Amino acid sequence: MAFVFGTSTNYQTFADLLSDLAMGTSLQSVSAVAGGGTGYTVGDVLTISGGTSTVAATLEVLTAPAGVIGTVRVRNAGLYQTTPANNASVTGGTGTGATFTLTWGTNGWLRRRATNVTSAAQSATVAAGGTGYTVGDTLTVSGGTNTLAAQFKVATAPGGVVGTVTLYEPGNYTAAPSNPASTTGGTGTGCTLNLTFGGSGEREVILEGSGSGSDEIYVGYRTFFDSGSGARNICMNGFTGFNSALLYDNQPGRSPGLDTASSGPDSGGAYMLLTNSTITWWVSVTPRRIIAVAKTGTCYSSGHLGFLNPFATSGEWPYPLYVAGTTTDRFRLPSSTVISSSGISDPIAQSSTHAGPGLLRTADGQWRSAANGINLSPRAANTTGTVVFPTGQLNGVVRLSGDDWYTAAPTNRWTAYCPNAGDPGTQNNRLLRTTQSGGDYVVRIPCTLSGSDGTVPANIYGQIDGVFWFDAAATIVAENRFTDGSDRFTVFQAGVRSDNWALWALKES
Repeated sequence: MAFVFGTSTNYQTFADLLSDLAMGTSLQSVSAVAGGGTGYTVGDVLTISGGTSTVAATLEVLTAPAGVIGTVRVRNAGLYQTTPANNASVTGGTGTGATFTLTWGTNGWLRRRATNVTSAAQSATVAAGGTGYTVGDTLTVSGGTNTLAAQFKVATAPGGVVGTVTLYEPGNYTAAPSNPASTTGGTGTGCTLNLTFGGSGEREVILEGSGSGSDEIYVGYRTFFDSGSGARNICMNGFTGFNSALLYDNQPGRSPGLDTASSGPDSGGAYMLLTNSTITWWVSVTPRRIIAVAKTGTCYSSGHLGFLNPFATSGEWPYPLYVAGTTTDRFRLPSSTVISSSGISDPIAQSSTHAGPGLLRTADGQWRSAANGINLSPRAANTTGTVVFPTGQLNGVVRLSGDDWYTAAPTNRWTAYCPNAGDPGTQNNRLLRTTQSGGDYVVRIPCTLSGSDGTVPANIYGQIDGVFWFDAAATIVAENRFTDGSDRFTVFQAGVRSDNWALWALKES
């Protein structure tokens, strides 16, 4: 898992960064403190020197007896084009001289489409066709500075001479190769290409996650601008496959929701609210899923792309794909304070006719909306369908005996801790920190997807990896951090909401 944070200049550069991070190289772990240095203090944040990076990695000092660093944790995993050599030196903090043995790795995703993304190839024309090629050959571009080279498929090759090519892998570049660029691979030799790279315009990205190796994880997003509202947001989708010849809208098994649709099956969807000015962001990425939080003003917009942690086996549920955003209202502005700007821990649909803002691909091949409530006045709870527990609860979900947390007892059920009606509702009970040796313990509840028709016990689909609900003590606000042993968490509010039960924690690593 890589946890990376930083800023972007606008919604389009955030979209570029999101895909760069998904497929990029980040600091995975600290193998050893090679040299502890002198004069350091617990809590010092150290920036790794060397390499070439978009976001530099940092470390946090955990122990420093007599000023000599004993242990550290990764604070910001960074995003690197070339990684520093071991033993890496650092800057910052109160001391000098520390060095570290570091382990780096890629974050587990490939870009299958990257329209207008500046680091990606967009298309190519044939400069020289070479000889001996076959339709379907894969040509890998040589040259430039990249972490992944662009690849093209031979589309036509009369007499073995390449006539046309189609983009297969956009690549990831910090410096484009000079045209004409030579290629390797395929059955022939001598083909050179003139490449075109991404420029201005709305971004459209499709990613494939490596998962556990046999998984097929396809997700995507695209930016858009609505001149009427001024909204500059991201539409998020999941797919069951990828076909380079098809438009984004027509990709296999696409989840509901499109920025270009205003009615029908694509009404609603999963949208992150962004802006055309500075965005502060946090991204957690594993080979199975991507979780992003983008702060614009006082709104913490969140999104999820990828697999859940399912309770079923891979044979019982081979495709636990979950896509979620902050709202179902595609043209919403982040400055709007309506409760349906909430996010992945407590998804609220703007309308009962909207798909989303959570979209779950179930074992029967259907996309099912996940929403804890509907934006009415006051907010209406969703008592059937699919919800995110514990902030969403369902009718018909009862224990047979002995556990008042799950019964209709009015003073001690989850709705007393996480109101699912009202605007935002009335919290009758609190689930606060508990005292333990060495400090307080924040009680975290995994955010779990469940579903029911209201008459039978619920299906429990899976947990959102690394996402936890908790009841905020008075001293905990968005962007605070807390620890549990070796685990560290960053706190975010659900969209525009700052009520005690609308904060959630993202595990950093």
